[in-house]
This record gives sequence, C-alpha cells and structure tokens, in this order.
Amino acid sequence: MPTAPTSISGLASGIDWKSIIDSLITADRASQNVLKNKNSVLSSKLSAVQALNTRILALRDANDELRQSTLFSTKSVTSSNADALAATTDETSVPGTHNISVENLASTGQVASASKTDKTGVTAGNITLKLNGSAEVTITNTATDLDGIATSINGANAGVTASVINDGTGYRLMVRSTATGAQADIQYIRGADPADNVFQNGAGVDASLRITTGADAAIRLGGSNGVGGLVVSSATNTFTGAIPGVTLTVKSKTNAQDLTITVGQDTSGIKAKVQTMVDAYNSAFDYLKANGSYDSVAKRSGPLFTQSSMRRVLNDALTNLTASVGGQATGYANLAEVGVKIGNDSRLTFDTAAFDTKIKADPTSVKTLVTSVAGTAYTALNTVTEPTNGIFAGEITSINNTITDINKRISAMEAQLVIRKDRYQAQFLRMESTISSLKNQGNQLGFDTANKGTQST
Repeated sequence: MPTAPTSISGLASGIDWKSIIDSLITADRASQNVLKNKNSVLSSKLSAVQALNTRILALRDANDELRQSTLFSTKSVTSSNADALAATTDETSVPGTHNISVENLASTGQVASASKTDKTGVTAGNITLKLNGSAEVTITNTATDLDGIATSINGANAGVTASVINDGTGYRLMVRSTATGAQADIQYIRGADPADNVFQNGAGVDASLRITTGADAAIRLGGSNGVGGLVVSSATNTFTGAIPGVTLTVKSKTNAQDLTITVGQDTSGIKAKVQTMVDAYNSAFDYLKANGSYDSVAKRSGPLFTQSSMRRVLNDALTNLTASVGGQATGYANLAEVGVKIGNDSRLTFDTAAFDTKIKADPTSVKTLVTSVAGTAYTALNTVTEPTNGIFAGEITSINNTITDINKRISAMEAQLVIRKDRYQAQFLRMESTISSLKNQGNQLGFDTANKGTQST
C-alpha cells in the first residue's frame, strides 16, 4: 500500500527540493528587490528633502523677523553708574544723552516709644495716628502690653507697621510708615488715655523718639555739582516721565553727581536677528552641498543630487538677499555694504563692527535696507515652503506617492511569490508521493518473488 505524501524534503527521492524551491523563489524575488532598493533610495531622498525644507523654513522665519519694522524701534539705555542710578526704557524714548544727579533717596517715617524695662503694664488706650498726607485716624486698642499694642496697630492697616525691639537697655515699640515719601511721614502717634506712658510721659508730653523722617526722592536734571538744572521729586525711588520713555531708579547717593544717562537704538537685538538669518542660510547651503553633490571617490551621488528645484530655491534666496534696493543713500544700497557679504566659500558672513558703524551713522537707511531685502526674501521663501502648493510640499507628496505605489507592487509580488512557492512545493510533494508509491510497489514485488522461491524449494 502506498505511503502518504511527506513534506520532508527528499525523503523518497533523495532530492533536496526545499533548497531548490528557495533558490527559485530567490531568483523570482530579484525584481522585487529592485523595487525595494528603489524605495530605499526614495526614502533617503524624502528625508533629505524634508531636512532641507526645515532649514529653508528657518531661513524664511529669520527673514520674517528682520522685515518687521518694530525690530528697529527697540531702544537701549545705559547709566554711567548703575549702582547709583539705574534706567530702563521702552520704544517711545528718544535717543539722546542726559546729565542727572541723585539728590536724595526716598525714605519712610519712623518713630520709637520710650524704653520700657518690661513689655507689660503699659497704658495707651486707643491710638491716634496722623501721617503727613492723610487725615487723622483712630486705631482701636485695649492692650496693655507692647506686643498687644503692636498687634492692634498692624491690624488697622493705617499705613504703618509696628514691632517691639530690645535696644539693649529695655523694650521699645517701633512704628514705621509702610510707604516712602514726605506724604508718608509720621506727624504724630499717641495714646488717647491721659496716662499714656507708651508714646507720652503720662502727662500729655510727647516722649516718642523720631528715628527717620519720611522724605521724597529727588534728582537734578541738568546742572552740575548740585547747582542749576531742574530738581524733580518722587515719593518712591522710581521716576517715570522725567525723561520720556525712560524709567529711572535711584539707588545710592554715593558717586551720584553728574551721571550720564544715554538712550540709543538697541542694535544688539537687530544684530542677533541678522546673525540668525546668516546662520540659517549657511545651514541650508551646507546641507544642500553635502547631500546634493557627487562623491567621485565613492562613486555615489547624494540624495539631492538630481533635485535641481531645491538648488534653485537656495540660489533664488541668495539672489534676493544680495539684491540692491533702489532709492537708498550711498553706501546703503545692499546688505554687503552694511556687513553681510558672500565669502570665498559661497557662504554668508556678517561683519558686526561694520554693521555697528553703518547703523550708528544712518539708522533709517539701515532699517529701510534690511526690512526691504528681508521682505522680498520672505515672500519668495514663503511661496516655496507653502504647505499645500509649495515646491517642497509638491516634491514630498510626489515621493510619498511613489513610495506608496512601489510598496503596493512589492506586496502584490510577495503574494504571488507565496502562491508560486506553494505550487512548487505541491509539485515536489506529488513527486515524492509518486516515487514513494513506486518504491513500495517494487518492494512488494520483490517480497512476493522471494516467497514463491521459498515455497517451491
């Protein structure tokens, strides 16, 4: 009886037909491998196009920053002695130099009660307080100890704070105005009880000690050595409006005469934006050069070697950045004349010292030049990087579609190879089955013959 077909390669035939099938499928897969290799090349190209697009977007954004006229409105301010007089500014300030002296710093009013050997056993009753710029107020108090009176004063929110100190010989109640300036000076503070022995001597005579007097801060605009000019005061150490767009803060009277406050254009921010644009262009240029050239040693081209449209984008950007602007003053027609030039390696360079000289001499011409050039470059770059219809979007979509189509073809081929392999295996299994059957028949015939010979003997 024939044996069942077997899937063990060559069991009946002695032929390693599984290896034969693998070789046949490998040969059949050659065209599929070609497509896979093509997809690998396309994937590298896709990554390179996307990476270059990112760099071009950075260049676009850098030009977008430079084309904003507000960039040139930012001002800077410096003080010849910031430890004595600090200054900040906004865009409304006007460039210029101002001579200022610090005449006085703002202070709070502060008084102290007579010294007591004990915190307790004091008399005050309700407390009457009068600040220089306010009406008299009455602070409710029933405490008969210094800590309790301090609590009553602090809870009244009357423009002063109180605390108890030890002066080394006894305890004192310290009262201090919460604000600075002459308006916050303490004119008087006393208890309503005739026997008040905290702020008075129990006989109605003021016994409190004035520690400091509330005073306004004062600065002298102009003048010299404390003479002449205009004295301006402020209840705080901060002055706004003395110089339009500038906030002044007095800090010390030490070395504070005849100081210089200088307001100018903030060129550091502008230079930083120009440098960012230069760096963005060079980054895109370097990437395209590295990935768009042919390596004669390795005999291999970069993934962007055939992307002429990508090269054209960068060439157009350089053309826009180096173009001249009509109607400009002599020496301000193009970026090269203010410090942005093409180096020997075709990369951009930025001479900040030359830019400083130009913008100091004619800030308006520099502003017009930079915003005009950057505006033109931005418009062109914004078109090519547009996420729907731009050159990069079109190229990325095209590559992705091609990769998708090839993947579909590879999948279809793989399905056919599975069918083909199954067919090869089925054919060899039938062969094995046939050979096995023939061998079984031969063995049976030989057995019968041998049995007959034995019986006749």
